[in-house]
Amino acid sequence: MSVLSNQQFYWINDNDEIIYVPARYTVDSEGNAICTHTFSLEHAFDECTSINDNGLRYAFYGCTGITGSISFPELTSVGNYGLNYAFQGCTGITSISFPELTSVGDYGLNYAFRDCTGITSISFPKLTSIDYNGLDSAFYGCTSITSVSFPKLTSVDSSGLNYAFQGCTNITSISFPKLSSIYTSGLYYAFQGCTGITGSISFPELTRVGNSGLNNAFYGCTGITEIHFRSDAQSIVEAVTGYSSKFGATNATIYFDL
Repeated sequence: MSVLSNQQFYWINDNDEIIYVPARYTVDSEGNAICTHTFSLEHAFDECTSINDNGLRYAFYGCTGITGSISFPELTSVGNYGLNYAFQGCTGITSISFPELTSVGDYGLNYAFRDCTGITSISFPKLTSIDYNGLDSAFYGCTSITSVSFPKLTSVDSSGLNYAFQGCTNITSISFPKLSSIYTSGLYYAFQGCTGITGSISFPELTRVGNSGLNNAFYGCTGITEIHFRSDAQSIVEAVTGYSSKFGATNATIYFDL
């Protein structure tokens, strides 16, 4: 499948026929395109390997009739603003999968799935880097998500995950086993209000944290009892904004024992 623009794209079916998907829009008071027509997205992204700058920006904004799972099985990169607001408010979506995605450009998934309250699972098994504002508010208000894992993520650029999962009250666990660098405001309020997260959180590879990189990342997460860091990262972590308030997890104890 090839992305043509933010208003039209197509995929090739098993009979080598080109299937065009017509997007239908109204325009709000600020000039933003809003999708007003729904249709099946089954297999629509099966052969999509990259989404260029602005590729699907606002493409399905507010399409509440879209239901079921959405997968990008071959997608490896998302350009700047590539999925910006693409599925915001699509409350019928139940799961999102990016099995081959390795990088997200500036604002790549900014607000992409905000308020998609039907999503229960997300998967980024190969994602290694998130650029500036890459997943800013991407899953804000997705109250049905239960777990978040970025098993290969190593770098979060400035504001890369700020507000990304704010208000996702059903998340019970998060994992960043390979994350080594968080730049300025990288996880700023990332998990604010995620009251379902309990127990301990670990950052076993983290050695670089920019100013406010973890500031209030876990604000209101009263169930978190422990946050673990590497022993050689103690001076770095203690120096950043938010350390004194335990990055918002007021009931947690911070350890430098990894």
